[in-house]
Amino acid sequence: MLAPMIRPCKPLASPAELRRLRGKRLHSPTQEGDTSFLTRICLLLSLVLAALQTGAEEPVELPGIVITASRLPVHTETTGALAVRLERDDLERINPSTTAELLRGLPNLHVSRSAGAAYVHLRGGDPNHTVILIDGVQVNDPTDARGGAFDLGSIDPTEIERLEILRSPGSSAHGSDAMAGVIHLHTREGTARPWLTAEGGRLGYSAISGGAGTTIGAASVTASAHERRGGEALDGHEYRTRGGHAQAAFADIAGNSLRLTARFTDDERTAHPEGSGGTLAILQDLEQRDGRQLQLGARAARAIGAHNDVDVWLTFARQQSDAASPGAVDAANPFASVPASTIDSDFRRTTIGLSLRRTLSGVLHVFSSGEIEIEDGDSDGSIDLGESGRAPTAFNLRRRVQSLAFEVLHGSDHLNLHAAIRLDDSEDFQREWSPRLGLRYQSPVTGTVLTSSWSQGFKQPSLYAVGHPLAGNADLDAETSWTIDVGASQSLSAGRLVLELNGFHTRYRDLIDFDFESFRLLNRSQVRAEGLELSAATTLPAGLSLHCTGSLTSTEVESTGRPLLERPEWIVDATLGWESPRQRRRGQMRLTVVDDIPSASLATGPRRLDGYVRLDVSASMPLTDRLRLQVAVDNLFDSEYDDAVGIPAAGVLPRLRLHGEM
Repeated sequence: MLAPMIRPCKPLASPAELRRLRGKRLHSPTQEGDTSFLTRICLLLSLVLAALQTGAEEPVELPGIVITASRLPVHTETTGALAVRLERDDLERINPSTTAELLRGLPNLHVSRSAGAAYVHLRGGDPNHTVILIDGVQVNDPTDARGGAFDLGSIDPTEIERLEILRSPGSSAHGSDAMAGVIHLHTREGTARPWLTAEGGRLGYSAISGGAGTTIGAASVTASAHERRGGEALDGHEYRTRGGHAQAAFADIAGNSLRLTARFTDDERTAHPEGSGGTLAILQDLEQRDGRQLQLGARAARAIGAHNDVDVWLTFARQQSDAASPGAVDAANPFASVPASTIDSDFRRTTIGLSLRRTLSGVLHVFSSGEIEIEDGDSDGSIDLGESGRAPTAFNLRRRVQSLAFEVLHGSDHLNLHAAIRLDDSEDFQREWSPRLGLRYQSPVTGTVLTSSWSQGFKQPSLYAVGHPLAGNADLDAETSWTIDVGASQSLSAGRLVLELNGFHTRYRDLIDFDFESFRLLNRSQVRAEGLELSAATTLPAGLSLHCTGSLTSTEVESTGRPLLERPEWIVDATLGWESPRQRRRGQMRLTVVDDIPSASLATGPRRLDGYVRLDVSASMPLTDRLRLQVAVDNLFDSEYDDAVGIPAAGVLPRLRLHGEM
């Protein structure tokens, strides 16, 4: 995908930095030859970029403010954190068929698909180790059997105004669940004209969305609705999501503001059960799952003098899910088979908080906050025990967490120092401290930027993990992580070529596993994840741009030495983009090379999914001043690979899209 068209930073972000450009996920080399291959590819791409950039006309643009990792109104990179920000214009350029496809090209991020859903792995972490926020409202559901993993398929890409991703522990800002990072999606806002988008493609793929907005003085109101049906490669696999969002905002010249948001979605999907083996499964019955989400948010900010700001926020999230699964059979070990089950769950999360931000002497920024979060989860269901009948799996739990957070940032022309700490206290679990230290230095001579950070994250056991009457364990401890990040970047030829290298090392402790012998969840896994990421981006003559990344990660369960499942070891990604601002035309061609992926299913046991090479192309042009045509072909050469064991990926997917404004 194209490097994002990014906006200049605000005061603390130096101009010759922060090209948090889009890359590709990574994961663990097991052979030296793999590492050598990736290194040669990346070095070759860098040399090609260096040769081509001599004719470049414009510098690579820099990212705007990202506040997902920090509650201070500064660019995240001034804190030494690794973050990505995409704007609405970037999303239009990428033109993804789903939000999962939008995220597919970002650094250190891999999207796996299971039971018709899409889950994100950040830096080798599990999907439930990443906090997902929509307009500041956390949407992870801890009553789910996956421990709070969020299905990205329930978010329509046309809803998104901008996207922020933090690729390191975010517990110092967001508390539990942010062991691997944070993904924050902001819904569309402030549309000047009513708009309507219609799209269709092969395999039953279709989408329609529309919205409108208005501004009255200092107030603005926006609303939109959507429906999307996924194109599936297997008969019987279906996915549909529909919903809408609305928001109202007010701001005055004194810096006071109020923002109200509301979002609702209704999802339905039918697919093979997770881990069953898909077309290779002994049972070929499909799982049916329906879900509904409601998010409400209110945030008010008031300026006190020239250097102080007070924020107050209140958020509410409700998620309901109904599922009926036929189960899955392990032919080698019937006792490890998954029985048929039904689940009807209802989860509610309410959060209220207050924060104070202060600026001292123009270079010292201080943040403090207090927050109360209340989680209520009800689950009513049963599992089929065969001749013994059905066993109930109902539970009803309530959890309250109080937190205090402090953050300090000292910024100068060349050196920024950042420190943050958060305390989360629950009557059901021990107190958790989440510290973070960050450093960023820019050489005044060469412009080289060096970053480093150390951070800790944690995840409280999910309500499912402690409350399920059969598999649950009320004595579980919190999962924890600590991460060290280092990075270097260099801008050359007046910013027309940007090179970047990042590395990280993470330790996860007390991860929760299911033990078949005791048939319950236990703390036992210790996991190491470490990796490198190299990226290069340049602007070229004639409106061309080129962006290349190579990423590599090693994950290992310390007790067995085995890599974690569903994470490829390395990925190389290259996107050539073209844009003609005068004619309002644009296009891109993207090549992705993915290594084998370790996986498993009950039908087959451990198995490796074959790697693949995939080419995607897209183009768009105006038909009139207010009507735009976009054409895309995903997987142009029909590369054959599996999303999961026994679940083939869709083949060639041509798509046609019309976007109109009234």
